[in-house]
This record gives sequence, structure tokens and C-alpha cells, in this order.
Amino acid sequence: DYEIRHISHFADNDKLTESLAIMLKVDRVIILSNVDGFMDPDGKLLERITLKHDFERLESYCVGKSNRGTGGMLSKIRIAKTLMENGTEMIIANSAYELADVVTGKVPRTIFVP
Repeated sequence: DYEIRHISHFADNDKLTESLAIMLKVDRVIILSNVDGFMDPDGKLLERITLKHDFERLESYCVGKSNRGTGGMLSKIRIAKTLMENGTEMIIANSAYELADVVTGKVPRTIFVP
């Protein structure tokens, strides 16, 4: 009960997603966005990220947030790391794609594998 009341005060959907995923011990989190996934500074999609990646470097690729969001890609990278450390897979994909195609990898996406 305390955790639910505590979560109700979050303004950042990414942080809320992280907290709920850990609390509920989910296997996978899918975040749908207006981009195909996480991209490097040259605009190349990074399709697979593991805990072996340099997260400081990944964070350096993040240059802001969208006009509609509060967390931006930096927030997503940080929660992806936390989720992976807790054994949860995370996917960032474009909301224009069918969810089944996102899950199966038939469309461009970034998958964070623990």
C-alpha cells in the first residue's frame, strides 16, 4: 500500500514504469515512442544493448527530451540499466509498429538484454 501511494506522486512516466516493473517483477518492459529505438550520435539504431555496454557513453548520446515528454532518452537509458540489473528486459520501439512485430523483432527496435 505504501509503495502504491509513493508511486502516485511520480511525474516521470519512465520512473513510474521502472518502479512498477521492479515491484511487479515483470520479465519485459516495452516503451513505445516516436522513434525506432535508441540511436547513436550519427543516427544509427543500436539494436541490442547489454550490461557490458558503457552506460556513461550511452548517456552522453542523449541530448534532451521531446516537446511532449518529461524524461527523454536519458531517462529511458537509466531505467533500462536498472531494469537489466534486476533481470528485466526492456525494449524501446516506435508506436507506429504493431506490438507483436515489436516483441518478435520484425521491426526496428532497441532491446536491452539483462
